[in-house]
Amino acid sequence: MYANSDCDITCHNVFEDLANLLLKSAFPVNCPLSFMHNLALDGLIAVIQGMGKRIGNSTLVLEQVPVVIEECTPFWTMKCEDYADPNYWVAFVRRRKYIKRMLMIGADHFNKIPKKGMEYLQGTHLLLDIQSVACFIEQSSSFG
Repeated sequence: MYANSDCDITCHNVFEDLANLLLKSAFPVNCPLSFMHNLALDGLIAVIQGMGKRIGNSTLVLEQVPVVIEECTPFWTMKCEDYADPNYWVAFVRRRKYIKRMLMIGADHFNKIPKKGMEYLQGTHLLLDIQSVACFIEQSSSFG
């Protein structure tokens, strides 16, 4: 769910929103513990256990290499070329999530002051030509 929704610029952050909802609902603030809080906690535990099962006893260790975009690449055409290789796939997903995060920040700036948003996105090397600007404007409605 994370790789298919949260890292895709055309989709909302479904996994992140679901985890945040479960986290907020699991712990009562100004009321006694109820059945609904228990269900939310069970859901949160299930999500964490599911992540643990997928990781398993894996010996694969991936470096936390920061994502750097040095030149404009057409982010709307990015495709993973080898889903079988975790070294390639994980780096691909991290890059997509980073680009989506930068586009969301740029969309926020753009909605406040359009010129500032465009300058930010050009500075991050995400928008340099007319096609990338058109794609950004077309996809920016999904960031809100």
